[in-house]
Amino acid sequence: KMLSNTVIGRRCFSEINKRIVLMANSNSSDVAGARFMKALRTVSGVKDFDYFGYGGKRMSKEGLHDSEVDIDHFSDKTFYTWRKTKQITKLQSETRFHSLNWINIHYKRNADGVLTLLDKSEFFKKVYRHRPSAIISLDNEYFSIEAMKRINKFYDHGSVPKPAKHYYNRFVRDFRQWHEEYFDYMHYTIPMRTAVPGGYFFPAQYVGQHGVYDALRHLMAQDPEKKHLVSDHTISLSNRHFAGDIDASIQKARRAFREKHSIGEYDTVIFVSPGNEKNEVQFSFESTRRGVEEFLLKFSAPTSLSPVAKPLENFHTVISVEHGSETEQQVKDLLSERGWHGKYTVVTDHNNEYIDAMAASDIGVAYDGQIVGMAAACHLPMMILLDMRMHHQWYHDLYNRWFNNMVTIADKDIYPELIGGQAWFGKICDTLGEWYVHPGTRFDMIRSWEYFVKDAVHKVDFSIEDTVFGENQVVVHDGKEYSQYADTFHLMATKVWADIQKYETQVGLKFKPSARILHKPAPNLY
Repeated sequence: KMLSNTVIGRRCFSEINKRIVLMANSNSSDVAGARFMKALRTVSGVKDFDYFGYGGKRMSKEGLHDSEVDIDHFSDKTFYTWRKTKQITKLQSETRFHSLNWINIHYKRNADGVLTLLDKSEFFKKVYRHRPSAIISLDNEYFSIEAMKRINKFYDHGSVPKPAKHYYNRFVRDFRQWHEEYFDYMHYTIPMRTAVPGGYFFPAQYVGQHGVYDALRHLMAQDPEKKHLVSDHTISLSNRHFAGDIDASIQKARRAFREKHSIGEYDTVIFVSPGNEKNEVQFSFESTRRGVEEFLLKFSAPTSLSPVAKPLENFHTVISVEHGSETEQQVKDLLSERGWHGKYTVVTDHNNEYIDAMAASDIGVAYDGQIVGMAAACHLPMMILLDMRMHHQWYHDLYNRWFNNMVTIADKDIYPELIGGQAWFGKICDTLGEWYVHPGTRFDMIRSWEYFVKDAVHKVDFSIEDTVFGENQVVVHDGKEYSQYADTFHLMATKVWADIQKYETQVGLKFKPSARILHKPAPNLY
């Protein structure tokens, strides 16, 4: 009997450990978590991973069976300082989230509240007992560090080797040597790195903005002349004629969408995305509705004072919602209750219909999110709305300057950010009107965004063809030069899968007890 148990144990451990811990620390990271789970299945070929942790409805659909905490408890898309903060020493790094730092106290207090809930449910002990082969934390820097501190305590006092701890978030710029105690590897989405004395770089890879990649991939896959540049996990973009090539695909999508929805070629189309969360819709819907209404009253006949104004029938609004979500019904209820001035069409993300809608639109308004990157890829002038308290907005302007990912990458407000009280219907109306009477706005933004859109996706460092020139790994198709760009979550899943295999086989994995353990005095045996 003892022998049979030993054999069974050996057989179990001879297979890949399929247990993975996932922690989605915001509502928006629920999308990233679900996309990662799909990509990991594709990369590994394993269909039955055992996921433990917490997330939202999207992650539950992908196989996260039990959620240990409601992710609605987390602050999502909230302010905290990431610029103008010194990170030279560990003490300076920890000062940013110190309890006496009142600038970020709201961010810390919210995370501490969730940590208390998880401590009461003994979540971090459950993580250790689950014996995962990888731990992935998504978003929320302060919470992720505190969570890893708690997890480390169990591994430091146990005999089980620590699995690789991965972190997915916006910035790696402030990560230093002491952060390796909390994370083994980071997948960052904004290409900003800070020079560190001694040439140190935290182990990380740039994975890019998945919204930009999705939009470019969809536009090219639909274009018969570009679809050969799309492979399973990469796309090839022109080095010299990127904006022109993509705009040709955009125009094809524009004509197809307008024909499908009976929208005239010369009609003005306004794209509106009120957000994917209930609080986002509550903040943005009414201001946007009134702003669009006032714009239409001013610039369409018969209410316009201009003798050459187009009739209201030549204006069309496209409203984007997430398919099957609570916000889809919320927006439809608001439309039924309050109405919408002029003609409108509701689209969803199903089959990427909202990307086609952005390609077909002339001007737009959206709540902050990945959809802003999609708009930049679709050459759509866009206003960004964001809910923020007044004093946070003041500190945001003082420290960070920009909030949206794409605006941060460009380090310039190519798309205007309307934050808090700025996002009122009069401002929305005036901006729409300014862009409407100046059609050159679209082409100005295309020129401004061209290189930053490519910066927002990960450039592959190998070629799919034999012809390679220099260090840029240029791919040649039909006499034109292209570079390959990779899918965000395929990159992330490939690295995680490699670490999962290393953990099980113990190849390249060393048990490294913390300094606290090494410096503890030996126990007294007498």
